[in-house]
Amino acid sequence: MAAPGARLFAVHVLAMPPALTRWKHVKLSDDISSYRELLDRQIDGARRALDQQLAELELDDLVVEPLIRVGDPPARIAEAADRHRAEVILVGRGAGGRLGATAEAVVRMTGRAVLVAPVPRPSRKRRALPTSHQRRRRMAA
Repeated sequence: MAAPGARLFAVHVLAMPPALTRWKHVKLSDDISSYRELLDRQIDGARRALDQQLAELELDDLVVEPLIRVGDPPARIAEAADRHRAEVILVGRGAGGRLGATAEAVVRMTGRAVLVAPVPRPSRKRRALPTSHQRRRRMAA
């Protein structure tokens, strides 16, 4: 059960492509407008996915506000934490269950308590790839 007045801000950050962050001035307005259209579609998709994930969590007692941001993920997470006076920041682990670059940067940047949690991956039924030993046996046959 959540504390009275508790709120959860679910922040998803779409990383800005490095090439765009290095531009000093805009020369290719057509490229920028095309990128803006793509970014708008990505923001819409991210918002739908975040809304769906939050709905699956069944956080009925808690006020949840989904936030979609664009830019450097650790910096945008830190800004959202500052703006909303977060007491705790929850971030997911990186690939393979290790502390990822984003989680590490958030820990270093914010000066707040940061809870780093494993991120469950959707289970996919995959056909196991043959080992090198199995491939050699097939080739010899």
